[in-house]
Amino acid sequence: MRKHFISKALTLALLFCATTASAQGVYIYKNGKKQVFKSEEVDSLVFFSTADNSTPSVSDETFELPVADFTKTLSDLKPEEEARGFSVNQPNSTKLVLEKTADGQTYHWEYNGNGQGVYMYAKCLIASEKIDAFKAFLRKQGYELEVGASMNDDVKVYVNKTAKTVVYINKEGSRAEYFFGAYDESFTSWTRVSFLNDNTTATWLPFYGRGATVELMQLFEKRMNHKLNAEKSKPDNGVYVYDTGETRWPSVKYWFDVHTKNSLEEASIFVDVNNIPTPEQVTTYLKTSNHIYTGMNDSEGDVIYYNYDQKSACFVKMEDKTGGKTEYLPQMHYAYADLSKQLPPLTVDFPMPIVTFGTKTLEEITAEYRKQSYYKSEETIDLGIVINTTSEDFPKILLLEDGGKYCAAMVITFNNLTARSPYIVDLLQKNGYENAVGVSALPTFINKQNNVMVQFDLNDILQMGWFTISFQPNEF
Repeated sequence: MRKHFISKALTLALLFCATTASAQGVYIYKNGKKQVFKSEEVDSLVFFSTADNSTPSVSDETFELPVADFTKTLSDLKPEEEARGFSVNQPNSTKLVLEKTADGQTYHWEYNGNGQGVYMYAKCLIASEKIDAFKAFLRKQGYELEVGASMNDDVKVYVNKTAKTVVYINKEGSRAEYFFGAYDESFTSWTRVSFLNDNTTATWLPFYGRGATVELMQLFEKRMNHKLNAEKSKPDNGVYVYDTGETRWPSVKYWFDVHTKNSLEEASIFVDVNNIPTPEQVTTYLKTSNHIYTGMNDSEGDVIYYNYDQKSACFVKMEDKTGGKTEYLPQMHYAYADLSKQLPPLTVDFPMPIVTFGTKTLEEITAEYRKQSYYKSEETIDLGIVINTTSEDFPKILLLEDGGKYCAAMVITFNNLTARSPYIVDLLQKNGYENAVGVSALPTFINKQNNVMVQFDLNDILQMGWFTISFQPNEF
């Protein structure tokens, strides 16, 4: 016998599940078998009758979507949207306001651009009663609910990976809106979906869209279910602080530009003083966003990690230098800044020396150096034989002897920053050298298989204007 209604018992059970704070989902029994629905997979729960063989459905409505070409300028889009029937107003160089009514739908959109006027995203008002119909429309257009992209039920995230666009549906009390932007998961993205979490340290990258607006930062923080700290925030100065509710990473802070107060420049994530990650953990995490350890410190003595392509720095402030005079606030501070002239070059031309020590004389080993692709010429000085190379970064290699045998090679640069290039460490590690922490006052790497060690003189110990990477038999 076909049932024409859901039993009162099932209804009460569903209501109980919906109102129980600890509920994570709903069990529905069909033919005696339990069906499981996770709460984050369900948009809404609809009760319906099957007496007339009908199936539940949301009204089949069609919506217009904003332009998805994020390479165009707002000036390009203005005549195009007017041709689509919109009245278009441009209050400033970074915004278009669009309005029209068509097929019973009222559209009020804002197209937002960056400082160069390039279209970045749209913010669109939508009637609260139209949200379910809009979600159904998105699904038909190839959008899928991104489970786990929001920890707040008032924000739903839909992604179309084919069209490379994302829609954030945001409920604000009795009103609703959606944000439409590029599906771009880079750390500089204005509309990044991923939180860029790190499983080891439990950290994440705060919203860090280059030059992005306050409202996008607020949307990101709302998705993470963080709470604005009104006491510490100073919106009039473009400064916002959020409490995360997390023990290890308790707060984040944002700085917007001083002129418009609406262009993101810097962000910090603060860590518990009693649970600071190790330098190795920080280095590994930051490398995922191509922020490379530079070996350099800022004016406050904090370690600098740098993304050379994006001109983005992360200042790791995790050493207590307060001396008890001020509050110690360990953090990772991200900032867009061109430090390329103050930091080591990302890549260098490094002539790898011959490391077969203790078996040949200097004359014999020099004959082998003449066969190297970087060999240019040679000269003899009091310390040994100098191989002049074709490398502009490391123009000389000094060959030393001990007991008549070739015992060491010093690869020489005249620029301290060149000697600090992260390329050299990567090259050594690819060739089997491991960082030997604590064995010497000089940075040391050891190849145990070949019994060779490398040491960096970054302070010109010989007082000859040389900064050297020295290869010799392992002493440790």
